[in-house]
Amino acid sequence: MYFITKGSVYLFIIIFISISLASFWGSGCSVNPYMQAESLLNHQEPKAALKQYLQLINQSKKSKKYPDIRAMVGAAIAYRTLGQYRACIQMCQTILKYDSKNAAALYYLGVSLEEMGKRKLALKYYNQFSNVAPDDPYYSFMRARANILKMQYKNLN
Repeated sequence: MYFITKGSVYLFIIIFISISLASFWGSGCSVNPYMQAESLLNHQEPKAALKQYLQLINQSKKSKKYPDIRAMVGAAIAYRTLGQYRACIQMCQTILKYDSKNAAALYYLGVSLEEMGKRKLALKYYNQFSNVAPDDPYYSFMRARANILKMQYKNLN
């Protein structure tokens, strides 16, 4: 009669996971480049993430699968994180040419314009974002920013 203890179950799980990972990495499987870039961005490495996103955009141009909206949004976020607001704005405007209701592009466009001091134009994109993505978690945040900007303009005029 065999007795299974907690320790033997844990040992089995550890061995199984180790073998699975070894076979995965040994099989030549590569990491998803989007996940890799997103991980870099999440780990406060925006320069490396931007480089990865720009490579993905260039690859999509060569393979005629342009535009790669996912990579373009990632690049816009990386540009904004690096404080390169003009580049972020240009990338967001390019995204909006292909997808006029892209919530991420509208959001980052508004935020970048506000950070550059172009509050009236930022307000326009905040309002567009609010109309496009009312279920988005950032919706109430964007509404609040838009309301603050509106109050500031009333006080200036």
